[in-house]
Amino acid sequence: MLEKIVALKPKFKKATSNQDLDSIKTFKDVQIDDQKVCNALLYYLQNLEDFVSPKFEKKYLWTELAKFISEPVIKVFNKINY
Repeated sequence: MLEKIVALKPKFKKATSNQDLDSIKTFKDVQIDDQKVCNALLYYLQNLEDFVSPKFEKKYLWTELAKFISEPVIKVFNKINY
């Protein structure tokens, strides 16, 4: 499932040789039930175009995803991006 997401998600940012580690955002691995993680990844995969499109409000999409699996938004955001 993760391979599908990575393959479909376009790369908008080019890596530069001058990029330092301080400018890179890191995400935490938080505890969420495995079934909820699978459900969240399926939801993310089904709505991937919306998540990567500059037209859509990302805050709304992440809130809807968090509601879908009944977890706080920040936990879901960190887990999916981890």
